Amino acid sequence: MQLVLFVVVLILPAFQSGGFLSATGISDCVVLIIEGGNIECRLRKFDYLDDYNPHTCQLECKGGTLPLPNGVCIGNKVPCTDPVRNILNEWKEKLENTKTKLINEWCRSSQGK
Repeated sequence: MQLVLFVVVLILPAFQSGGFLSATGISDCVVLIIEGGNIECRLRKFDYLDDYNPHTCQLECKGGTLPLPNGVCIGNKVPCTDPVRNILNEWKEKLENTKTKLINEWCRSSQGK
């Protein structure tokens, strides 16, 4: 019963969003959304990424919602095409750069520099 619940709750939305249908096989777009979404939620002062909703094209953070990058959602799906994958890669890279910059600034200021 728990396995069925796991499949329905976690895996089915990835299939519906097209994440498992990408040319590379494993859900690389879903992984990019999760990794980027975790950073985005934290940078926007929410606790963490809880889920994403392809129907509303939003990240569902603990405490609020944020939009996914423009061009990611088509209709009520996230098709894992090359253009969408590129948008997600660039989005995640910018978020990682922002996170790194903030961490470096905070570490310098905590050392009195």
